Amino acid sequence: MTNEITMRRASHNSLFLDWNKLCADNHHASPFQQWELHDTIARHYLFFFVAKQEWPCYFVFYKGSNLLMIAPLCRRYTPHGIKYVSFGATPTIAFQDFIYSDNLSEEDMLACLQLLKAKCGEIRFYNLSHESMLYRVLAKQGEPVRENKNVTIPIGEGYEGYYAALSKNTRQNVRTAYNRMSTDGRLWEIELVDGRNLKRDVEKELMDVYVTRRKARYRATSAVHEWFLRHEHFNTIAMRQLDEAKFIVLRIDGKVAAFLAGYVDENHESLLIPRLAISDEFGRYSPGVVLINESMKLLEDKLHLKFLDLSKGDEKYKTQMGGVIIILLILYSKIQTSI
Repeated sequence: MTNEITMRRASHNSLFLDWNKLCADNHHASPFQQWELHDTIARHYLFFFVAKQEWPCYFVFYKGSNLLMIAPLCRRYTPHGIKYVSFGATPTIAFQDFIYSDNLSEEDMLACLQLLKAKCGEIRFYNLSHESMLYRVLAKQGEPVRENKNVTIPIGEGYEGYYAALSKNTRQNVRTAYNRMSTDGRLWEIELVDGRNLKRDVEKELMDVYVTRRKARYRATSAVHEWFLRHEHFNTIAMRQLDEAKFIVLRIDGKVAAFLAGYVDENHESLLIPRLAISDEFGRYSPGVVLINESMKLLEDKLHLKFLDLSKGDEKYKTQMGGVIIILLILYSKIQTSI
């Protein structure tokens, strides 16, 4: 049997079995590497095609007859010709990586990347984790061009230890938030909801807060883009369908004051949050602080997870609440096309 490494193009619909086979043997895969979420993104890519003129494409690698790796990329059409980027660049998914098992060697991955570089030319990779083998191999070839920051909050040995480790000033801010609600006669509650069980009227409430926050804090949102976010964005769809989707909602006097929504990873260690929004109406009560504090309790009591991964953005309240900054890197491939 030959040990030559070979590469072929593959269609999205043909990958289901091979994809799941590799992911089953990868204990560091993020929810975005799992087939169900990836499939949802790929099947709802038309908006991103309109925005960036790019479309998903896939390359599969073998060593002899043994499956090694799947490389999901996007083929982007530009005035300067066709360019390739990592899958998820335009949708800005939190972690972008290839699909491979823990048994893949760095030597074999490098050989796969050499074949890929020979076919595609320079490739731009976005949001690669330091823990990714793909990053480790690429980093030996060249320096990152930019860094993005994510924040994750570890619960450690449990909620009590987590809370005790917060700074004295932060613990006082947490107590002040609860005391203000009590003094003002506000009734608050926290809800943990599986995405499949989220009622459509509740979903609308959450999206009202999300869109309002987005408009106020980040950028203008057109009517078309707002419709897309509410109905056709892959997170909106996936969070209705996937067993791993979870919502944590803080209500004050029955109204949504803050919420977060995300996915439990395959290894049942982390809740990865691509959506978090706070209502300015309840700013006096620091709803973001209360939401995270209550979420950490739920992580221990109900979800039995180790990390609340707040994804991109290093807003001050996230780090004050125990968040650790995780650097994600953007880099170009610098792989030599011959060994």
